[in-house]
Amino acid sequence: MYFTAGPNRGRVGLAGYLIALASELHFITKFFVVARAQSASNEMSNQKEPVMIALGLVRVIEQHSDDLAAELIAKLETSSRTTDLRKVPVEELRRGIQEILRHLGEWLLTKTGRDIEQRYFEIGGRRASQGVALSDFCWSIALTKGHLWEFLQRQGVMGSPIEIYGEMELLRLLDQFFDRALCFAAEGYEQYVPLRNGSDSRAHEARKAAW
Repeated sequence: MYFTAGPNRGRVGLAGYLIALASELHFITKFFVVARAQSASNEMSNQKEPVMIALGLVRVIEQHSDDLAAELIAKLETSSRTTDLRKVPVEELRRGIQEILRHLGEWLLTKTGRDIEQRYFEIGGRRASQGVALSDFCWSIALTKGHLWEFLQRQGVMGSPIEIYGEMELLRLLDQFFDRALCFAAEGYEQYVPLRNGSDSRAHEARKAAW
């Protein structure tokens, strides 16, 4: 009705209406922006929480690294699947296991694939030079991963869904690490065997020539 009340009344009324509409649209837009930002913040928080729980579990393993190493060595010495590990000096085994467990967070989160390759390729060659069967060596890595899982179960950390998710995240990281370690160690082991066989063959030929 105000459009017919006079030549300017309609324009003023229309301008006021448009201003009110713009203000309302601005409010609605701001509301949705804030709501979306809060949703994103909550989502990021939900994503970070399991990771923080996983990191907390890693710290627990690092704090118990000496006890875990002692338990694992006892398991390796008595398992029928790792009898050849007895060819490795106990102190050498202990140092290697403790070095990984004491710095597990670094190996899982900051060490690169190249770092893991370099470390376990060398260990694989070392075990081959000590006469440890490849199957026994592979089982030693599998038992190490299993031993950490048993330790986490003993801690009784599973509770809320977030805690379970956090533990699953840690298990995923452990699986990824030990799978890589196993493959690189096997490569190092296999790389050493032809070298050893070639060296043995040359030594045998030298002995024959001496005869």
